Amino acid sequence: MLLNFFKNSAAVIESLDDLDPICKQVAEEIKKVHDKGNSILLAGNGGSCSDSLHFAGELSCTYSKGDRKPFRAICLQSNQSALTAWSNDFDFTSFYQRQIEAFGRTGDLFVLFSTSGGCLKTNRSLNLILAAMEAKKRGIKVIGFLGKNGGELINIADIVLHVKSESTAMIQQAHITLVHAICELLE
Repeated sequence: MLLNFFKNSAAVIESLDDLDPICKQVAEEIKKVHDKGNSILLAGNGGSCSDSLHFAGELSCTYSKGDRKPFRAICLQSNQSALTAWSNDFDFTSFYQRQIEAFGRTGDLFVLFSTSGGCLKTNRSLNLILAAMEAKKRGIKVIGFLGKNGGELINIADIVLHVKSESTAMIQQAHITLVHAICELLE
C-alpha cells in the first residue's frame, strides 16, 4: 500500500516541472514587493494554514543562507487573540478579509494556500475568497497555491500555482515543495 502512496507522491512532485516559470514569477514578485518595503501577507486553512506559516518563516528568517535580508512576511492567522475575538463576536468567514483591511496596503502581496480553491456554492474556503477579493480591491496582488480544480480562487488570483491532484495530502506536499523551490530562487 505505501509503495503506491510513494509512487503517487513522486508523480505529483514530478508534475511540478511545468510550474518552473510560475515559481520564477512568484520569486520576482516577492523581490519587487520587498524592494518597495511592502509586506507579504499569507493565509490558509487547516494544513494550508501550516503551509502559510511555514512559508512566512522561510521568508522572514532564512531558508538556507543566514546572511539574506529578511522579507516582511505576515501570517494573517498568527494573532490568536484577534482570530478568536473576531470569530467569536462575528464570524470566521470574514476574519481574513478583516485582516486584509487591517494590514493590507497597495503594493503588498497576498499569498494564499487552498487545496480546494474554494467554492461559493458550498462556502468552502469562503474566508479565503473574501480575503482575495478584498485584496484585489486594495491593489494587492494575489498569489494562489491551489489544488484540485482550482475552485473560485483560480479565477481571482493573479498568479496561480495549481497542483493538479485530487488528493489533499499530495497537494499539500506539492505546495511545500513549491515553497522551497521559490526559496531556492530567492536565495
